[in-house]
Amino acid sequence: MVAKAGVTLASLKASCPASTRTASITADRGGDGGDAAAAFVFGPDADSVAVEFARATATAEFMDRWRLPSETVVSAWEDRFGEHAYQPLVVAAASELTRQAGVTIDTFDRVIVTGLHNRATRTATRNLGVTPAQLVADLAGEIGNTGAAHPWLLLARTLDTAEPGETILLVHLADGCIMRAFRTTPHLTARRPRRAPSATLDVSYADALTWRNVLEREPPRRPRPDVPAAPPALRAGDWKFGFYGSVDDVGNVHVPPARVSLHTRSAAPPEPVRLADTPATIVNITVDRLAYSMSPPVIVAIVDFDGGGRYQCTLTDTTPDEARIGQRVEMTFRNLYTQDGVHNYFWKARPLADSAADTTT
Repeated sequence: MVAKAGVTLASLKASCPASTRTASITADRGGDGGDAAAAFVFGPDADSVAVEFARATATAEFMDRWRLPSETVVSAWEDRFGEHAYQPLVVAAASELTRQAGVTIDTFDRVIVTGLHNRATRTATRNLGVTPAQLVADLAGEIGNTGAAHPWLLLARTLDTAEPGETILLVHLADGCIMRAFRTTPHLTARRPRRAPSATLDVSYADALTWRNVLEREPPRRPRPDVPAAPPALRAGDWKFGFYGSVDDVGNVHVPPARVSLHTRSAAPPEPVRLADTPATIVNITVDRLAYSMSPPVIVAIVDFDGGGRYQCTLTDTTPDEARIGQRVEMTFRNLYTQDGVHNYFWKARPLADSAADTTT
């Protein structure tokens, strides 16, 4: 469950890496955590899709939630205490933000209220007077609460549907209250990502706990993959991390890159070509139910890149029933497997948002 936002927000000083909220399996909040990441690209006001025009914070010293470095799960105080502790901070931050912005809360087109305590955020929403028409859905029923990444995930989702000239208020309750006010610009619609957010795939609770290293399960009864080695990864850095192929002296694209042309046998120095952002079409599919995987089955496809180049790779963000020949895909950098504590990342293919318009007839 991963989400990204390729947007530009002027004056936004904070971004968030991937984050995970993991509670004890028996805790009331044990099943409401999620995994996500959000990233923002910064730039001058003239190039931004949204501009921050007011910001306010309020903090207090109180014990909210904690986790020692040696612990896997998070501990938290009772929710009614969080509700009590956060509300004065919400009032103080709202007073300062409305003073700076010269507007009241009810004038915002969209309001995002999120935090680590569901009870506190619901009460904050009522105290701020946010109407159902203003309130942005918190996605808790779809992906859970993703912790530090959640406010930026919701902001990215909001920017995907907002119109130029709208105002957005982001309210985040975590070790205090921070409020940010944004106004979208005319660049918004033209600079939206070309693909829609990935569809949510059903993941069992046991699988989620396994992937978070909370639940230890027997691995697949297949030969385990080799541990990724540092020297070959360094030598092939452009291929591994940038997904660069090569073009020979007559224009043939090689994936992976090749120093000698497979077609002409020429050893002329090849030209690098980046394929990470190049769409491709599936020409063959195999569903492997025996390969080593903590999330079987493995869907393997042969894809043809626009402009040349053919490659065999794993499909992600899809199911065996949904994947089909002729489907349009793009490359995405994902975790292949983890062995002996080493995460091996490489490129997989995922369906494009408009993949329904494939090349089949």
